[in-house]
Amino acid sequence: MSLPTGRPPTQVRDFGTTRSVEILGSRVDKDSMGDSTDVSRWWVVRMVVDVTVAGRPSAHEDRLVLVAGDSEAEARAKGDREAREYEQHYLNSEAETVTWKVRGIADVAQVFDAELRNGTELYSAFIDSEQAEFLMTGGDSPLQAWMRANPGRDFGEATVEEALGSWDRLHDPEEGRS
Repeated sequence: MSLPTGRPPTQVRDFGTTRSVEILGSRVDKDSMGDSTDVSRWWVVRMVVDVTVAGRPSAHEDRLVLVAGDSEAEARAKGDREAREYEQHYLNSEAETVTWKVRGIADVAQVFDAELRNGTELYSAFIDSEQAEFLMTGGDSPLQAWMRANPGRDFGEATVEEALGSWDRLHDPEEGRS
């Protein structure tokens, strides 16, 4: 199985920050957010993206997108547009087709802080103990385990054997980490 080797140069991706939304700088002004200047509320749209390589499942992305809107319905509609624009396919370095397809919108949540700045809570959800453990161990993802063991390296460099080895080491009962 081949892993996707990254996005085309026009789109920058950082898989090390999944389950978060990056806001560059200490504050984002509404004036810098395009058509959002007349909107009183911010929303986070959470979507699940499936990544396949040569038609085989390879990875899943938990993607959070910040949108402006006057209602949840408007935010969802903008999220649907973002999802359609995000989907793509391209050839990786092994001439295999890599496809990014949004499975669907998982949640739309209002951002309750009036001003976006450092420390602004963008998304929160109550989860049970099993889900918390799943998130903290990287879930069912050898690739996530490899990325934590190899900070700063591109996940496209990982071989299947290295990713599985990282997963096994993470869950080795001898190390008390399962």
